[in-house]
Amino acid sequence: MLVKGAVIKPMVRFVRERYGAYYQAWRKKLNAETRTVMEHGIVSSWYPIERAMIEPTGVLCEVVKEPADDVAWALGRFSADFALRGLFRIFVRLGSPAFIANRASHVFSTYYDNAVLRVHASGRRHATLYLLEFAEPHRLVERRIGGYMERAVEISGARDVKSTVVSSLSDGDERGEFHFTWR
Repeated sequence: MLVKGAVIKPMVRFVRERYGAYYQAWRKKLNAETRTVMEHGIVSSWYPIERAMIEPTGVLCEVVKEPADDVAWALGRFSADFALRGLFRIFVRLGSPAFIANRASHVFSTYYDNAVLRVHASGRRHATLYLLEFAEPHRLVERRIGGYMERAVEISGARDVKSTVVSSLSDGDERGEFHFTWR
């Protein structure tokens, strides 16, 4: 499975900004090919998900000795802040949280090949997204997606966002399901 290089820069920046003291240890522990992707990845190119997301996130969790789900979720939130800045942030703030969730499902395939994210239900104060297809399901990637969506909903103006991972492709469920509520 391939992912767009746009997922790389937030990863490197996240490690530097949130875990600066661990940056060199993280970098050195990466496979040589993964290190090259992290250091020279091009935003518009496609990379194997193992090199661009799975290994770098897993190695970071090992190095900082923090729960993997928490680190991946925080990375997703950081990635949303990174991606949704400038004019994008203005656009996101003009839309409702439900509109943003719906828009995300349309944009998803531009970042992940062989993957489908759909809005199952949305309303004034909630949204449920289904991850229906994902060629290489992995818990860290699913948590990163969840964190990204949570933060995007917050950026759109939602307050007191509560997020629940109901099911997960990486756990063998028939779909990944993310449920978000807000006020």
